[in-house]
Amino acid sequence: MNQTVKSKGIYFGIILGAILSFITAASYAIDISFLLKPWLVGVNFLLVIVLGVIAISSVKKLLDGFISFKDAFSTFFMVIVIGFLISTLVAFLIFNVIDPEAKEVLKQMSIEKVTEMMESFNVPEDALDEAIAKIEETDSFSLASQVKSYFITLAMYSVIGLIVAAIMKKKNPEL
Repeated sequence: MNQTVKSKGIYFGIILGAILSFITAASYAIDISFLLKPWLVGVNFLLVIVLGVIAISSVKKLLDGFISFKDAFSTFFMVIVIGFLISTLVAFLIFNVIDPEAKEVLKQMSIEKVTEMMESFNVPEDALDEAIAKIEETDSFSLASQVKSYFITLAMYSVIGLIVAAIMKKKNPEL
């Protein structure tokens, strides 16, 4: 792997991890219900895309304005691997070491939101009870859940990374 790709991927991955961790920690400290807001997912999504594009552009600039699809994707992938690893570790620490009760608060808030939403759609009572039971039995912040979520997130963002890499690649006509 190209050293430029590696160094920029690590650099921007650490930045992404720090920002995502800050968002999680600030949401936890200010108002834990922020972690359940759909707009926060959108902000995080845009942040990942923007930092991935900036990282690829940075590598492209260092490579005299040219970047292969492989290098573009590798840069994006390194950013998300490192960024989400840092963010996942911070969330795990907050909700399993620092304040394990916070995950129960989030679980209760989730149950309230799901109940509210399902009642607004006139979902049958048995389906509502089933959904609530499923939420109650799930520990979203367990190590297994966090690892599973990490790899699912990597897979989803890898698809986006493929698209971004295809858009940003630029072949050197001399090669």
